[in-house]
Amino acid sequence: MVGLSGVGRPMASPGLGVACQGLGASLWWPLKDHLSDEPDSVSLTFCVPPPLRVIANGQPAGQFLRHTDTCFVWRVTYPINTYNVTFYAAPSYIVQEDTFHSLSGEVVPLRFALLQAHTDKVAYLAEQSKKVLRAYEHYFGPFPVPRDGFGLVESPYYGMEHQSAIAYGNRFRLDRTWGFDYIILHETGHEWWGNHLTAADNADLWIQEGFCTYGESLFMEYYQGYSAAVRYLVSQRGQIQNRFPVQGPYCVNADQTRNTDIYYKTAWMLHTLRSRVANDSLWLRCLRALQDSFSFRTVSRAEIVAFMGRQLNQDLEPFFRAYLDHLRPPVLSYRVVQEGEKGVSLGTLDM
Repeated sequence: MVGLSGVGRPMASPGLGVACQGLGASLWWPLKDHLSDEPDSVSLTFCVPPPLRVIANGQPAGQFLRHTDTCFVWRVTYPINTYNVTFYAAPSYIVQEDTFHSLSGEVVPLRFALLQAHTDKVAYLAEQSKKVLRAYEHYFGPFPVPRDGFGLVESPYYGMEHQSAIAYGNRFRLDRTWGFDYIILHETGHEWWGNHLTAADNADLWIQEGFCTYGESLFMEYYQGYSAAVRYLVSQRGQIQNRFPVQGPYCVNADQTRNTDIYYKTAWMLHTLRSRVANDSLWLRCLRALQDSFSFRTVSRAEIVAFMGRQLNQDLEPFFRAYLDHLRPPVLSYRVVQEGEKGVSLGTLDM
């Protein structure tokens, strides 16, 4: 969406923002619009009339005048998938900075671009962001784009995982049940699942959306324990619809964003696989290995399934096929066979 204030939520003054996941970046700039084509860096220049100020991905790299416009330059120094390239423009953006000490040893710059009326909220954003970053680094490894930094930008829509410049439109609210800010939690997860490791085709969008949603439960586990993580997953189970297969069609740039099962059903699939593995150390090493092995790469279902199978020492093709390709989840059927004084339960997985 390219929208003025009033798209998603009103801003106090006129503003612009762009979010184009699903539709694709060709909605607003010319390119070969396919997820498999990922630039290794980007230089962005936006010229706008005063008093607008532009925030974009990456690092601020200066500004200059062109006729009556002010031109803002931003540079992304890492690979970035094209739907994550974005900008925000408003007359009253104030940027405040902080730092986060990464597990890598690097000091990651944090940038919070807020409308002038909300600059008192920077401490809230910094506290919530550091809390989320700390948990995700524990499970998935160091923050992937330390040079460009972590950013939250107040936006005229709810949220989007724009690399190093996450759209934030949650009005500084903690979830009443779980005590976190959902947009910061979910969209920050995409810095690993979606931005660092990216599906090569929209057909496989479940890779980034599902792993990211599953990561929310790991955040709960990090701070409140495994039982809290399960309760969180159970709270999302009612959103599984089973109306469309999780797996989308290849080579047609299908918009999968309206199929919410790529989020919640995939998260439950991963939770089920963790139970099947029955070895948490092995399971968590597998998640970390995915990030390490596919760093800034576009990946396919086949690569993910094969890699996880090797890591977990299992043939996972039938498992993923059951949950991704079939509309309904598999059903466990079993019967009890009496042998002497003991009953033996025999189970089969029906498709």
